[in-house]
Amino acid sequence: DREAVRLANRRLLIIGHFYGGGEELTEFAEQQAESIGDDAAVAEIQAAAEKQEDALIVEEIREAAARTGEETALLNDLGSELVTEIELDEPLQRGNLRIPQPAIPAALTAPNAPPAPFDTERRSTIEALGDRKQIGDPQELHPGTPTPAYLYPAGRLVLNLSDGRTFRGREVIFTNAGMQLGTGSIPVQAPYAVIQRLAIDRATFPARVAHPLVIELKDNRILRGSGLELRAIPEAALPEVHIQTAEGVQKIPATQINRITIP
Repeated sequence: DREAVRLANRRLLIIGHFYGGGEELTEFAEQQAESIGDDAAVAEIQAAAEKQEDALIVEEIREAAARTGEETALLNDLGSELVTEIELDEPLQRGNLRIPQPAIPAALTAPNAPPAPFDTERRSTIEALGDRKQIGDPQELHPGTPTPAYLYPAGRLVLNLSDGRTFRGREVIFTNAGMQLGTGSIPVQAPYAVIQRLAIDRATFPARVAHPLVIELKDNRILRGSGLELRAIPEAALPEVHIQTAEGVQKIPATQINRITIP
């Protein structure tokens, strides 16, 4: 559900800008917002963060200084909820999930100093953006919406990155800078420099399936393939994709491919 993904990503933006989520989380959320066309939310949250005086920040810092452990546990719980809501097609390995820990600086004002009034309109905007929405079955969110039918519903492509992470999905879109793997929830974007391997997971297809891949080329040709292999080529600006077709193996530069999908 695109709306649910958008709202979940907005909560990540709010954590990054207002609750010490750190630069890595903030940049990740902003990149995801750009990829799903939610730039307006990024601009609105950034504007609210810049205009906000130290009133709310001072209050959070003063409370966090008194109960650092409790705040850390709360942030961990929130991170776990977001991961549960934005599920990938296979469970995340615990080592792949990094919950940023907020740095707690010293209090900026005297302990008994009353906080300055916080703009009610800005608070309402932030709360509205962070309004919770559970990601569930598409049929529950939109009754009557037909479920997409696939020839190979279990079929998956496997993307391995150079840092050891692995992602699985049904579709990969190629650009001049990298590729985007559709995982069923939030797409995974990766530049070619960090891609170690892209291949088909044969274990997810029937034993005698013929050509389960549809390859759309930028010259409008459509190929059917039974397998593919992409590996980083040393000293090459862009990789080649080796596609097994009925005529044999075809080596196609990544820049000549629009997308590869599993029907």
